[in-house]
Amino acid sequence: MSRDIGRRAFLHRAAACGAGMGLFPLLPSCAGPRGAASPGRRPNIVMLMVDDMGYSDIGCFGAEIRTPNLDWLAAQGVRLTQFYTNPVCTPTRASLLTGRYAHQAGLATNNTWPSEDYGLYGKDSDRVKKRGNSFWQQQQYPAYNVLRTDTCLTIGEAMRHAGYQTFLSGKWHVGDEKKYWPCNNGFDRSFVMIWGGGGHFKNTGCPYALDDQPYTGFPDDFYTTDYFFKYAMDFIEGRDASKPFFLYLTPSAPHSPFQAWPDDIKKYDGVYDAGYDAIREARLARQIELGLYPKDTPLPPRVAEQTTWADEKDKAGAADSMEAVAAMIDRVDQKLGEFIALLKRRGELDHTVFFFFSDNGGTPTTYRSYTNAFHPWGETRNTPCSKQKGFTHEGGIRSPFIMAWPGRTQPGAINRGQVGHVMDILPTCLDLAGAEYPKALPGRHIEPIEGLSLWPAASDPSHAAPRTLFWEFSGSGAVRDGDWKLVREFTDQYFGKGEATERTGQWHLYNVRTDPGEIRDLIAEHPEKARELEARYLAWEKRVGVVPHEEIKARQAAFKAGSQAAQ
Repeated sequence: MSRDIGRRAFLHRAAACGAGMGLFPLLPSCAGPRGAASPGRRPNIVMLMVDDMGYSDIGCFGAEIRTPNLDWLAAQGVRLTQFYTNPVCTPTRASLLTGRYAHQAGLATNNTWPSEDYGLYGKDSDRVKKRGNSFWQQQQYPAYNVLRTDTCLTIGEAMRHAGYQTFLSGKWHVGDEKKYWPCNNGFDRSFVMIWGGGGHFKNTGCPYALDDQPYTGFPDDFYTTDYFFKYAMDFIEGRDASKPFFLYLTPSAPHSPFQAWPDDIKKYDGVYDAGYDAIREARLARQIELGLYPKDTPLPPRVAEQTTWADEKDKAGAADSMEAVAAMIDRVDQKLGEFIALLKRRGELDHTVFFFFSDNGGTPTTYRSYTNAFHPWGETRNTPCSKQKGFTHEGGIRSPFIMAWPGRTQPGAINRGQVGHVMDILPTCLDLAGAEYPKALPGRHIEPIEGLSLWPAASDPSHAAPRTLFWEFSGSGAVRDGDWKLVREFTDQYFGKGEATERTGQWHLYNVRTDPGEIRDLIAEHPEKARELEARYLAWEKRVGVVPHEEIKARQAAFKAGSQAAQ
């Protein structure tokens, strides 16, 4: 029987569970010659991206959550402390798949829309009619509408072009129509949840697909993490062993609803009774102990309207929510251990490169499974960063990152200088494969990628190539250049309130290398730097097709009024 956090069960208190670098699984040493792959043998690549996990939600990034297998990967490779995604799911996946900014890939919003070619519903279904007449599809904004398969090559296509077998198991969320499914975009085998979220047990309420067919035969023991790993392992075992493989493994945990197996939740009974701030302080102390941040790193202040633990009216429910989140992450780690064991049995562990990261910052958690209220657990999960999923502040876009090639990467290394981005994954994979990004393909105008390879930063932890990166989501924006970051938010942005149509968020300037909590605003001290970064940001907006959010809000209001009038 599963346990949803909306139903508090009576569980015995378990001992407080520590997670750290000393909890590695019992695997033999993979020590071997360092350097590039042996001539004629290119590495397998496993890209594990979880969903809505916070920066500090795993042991090797400071959590109390038990993640021995991820900790083992970190002990075999390198952790980047300054790796970025986009603020929410779909834009991150679009950048990952294409090596470009989400706007260039056509999916800078968190929506994908079906049409008659949906493949799961008939063209006359109410769902297709309702969503087919959506605001976003009607507007046809090139940067916010649909995956640009005309100008972008997916990572599956690129790796297949490089001679790899390509597999995907997990959440897709970049296209509902069948022509956008992974089976038609470079992946040889795939088992996917098409939409962005749903229940984690048998009654998911969400469409799935196995290769090119809808998947409907959910077994009684179905749980998303278990079956995403199951199919990934099935694909690996059934592959052509004469070729290297590329696996995009993207479980939907720990995305809401917060559901986990009872035995996994029981491990964390009582662990979060101390509340938001106590856990956040303990996580920062652990990050300092691990060498991720210096000892003088401050925690950002709480947002004023947040509930303190002392005033929390439902401490049991709030603690339950984090118990379930911890259990979901714990489950991912358990299944990763099984996957690592499979590669070991097959003699392929030494020839496999692992990536691990989250698709965006951690979310708020409440006992109401689907609630996205601005809840204090979100900032705890993103320690030491400010804010959470949906924001262009550090808590929304900074992710834990591990890259490990057992026996090849420097064990337990930390790269604190290299700034990475999710669009760097594609060029990194091609670098590992010894392949180049195709400049042209018959019948397609392929535009160049914007990411860079992170292999130099992984193979040499002191390496730090200069970067300038940009973000825009729902009117909020940011630019990072070196250690400087200029950021602003739109008032009714992802977790905001009201129906504001004018921007009230002002620019703020931070040194995020030393101030990841974005506490000390330096804009008054460095106005020229702020003006320089703003000019560069506005030029980037124009280059990638950002639509001013004031315009979007005005059109949304007109669209809503027209729809109501038509009814």
